[in-house]
Amino acid sequence: MDQLEKIGNNIYINEYEKNVLKKYNIDVCTCKTIDEVLLLIDMFFNDTLDLDDEEYAEIEYVANNLAERKYYWETFK
Repeated sequence: MDQLEKIGNNIYINEYEKNVLKKYNIDVCTCKTIDEVLLLIDMFFNDTLDLDDEEYAEIEYVANNLAERKYYWETFK
């Protein structure tokens, strides 16, 4: 499992997630929470219509990981 890296105030992502977000110009450095990152991903999906299945799956995988991490951190803190 990749090490989680702290980005900004309260966002922890691994190297793979960071690279995928960077690949699609989703800048997590400006975000303060995982919710903001998830909002940027959602906005990206709404604005981008020409993703192939692999690209969509790649970003969706990252979004699901972040949402799951957020859920567990909020549940067990």
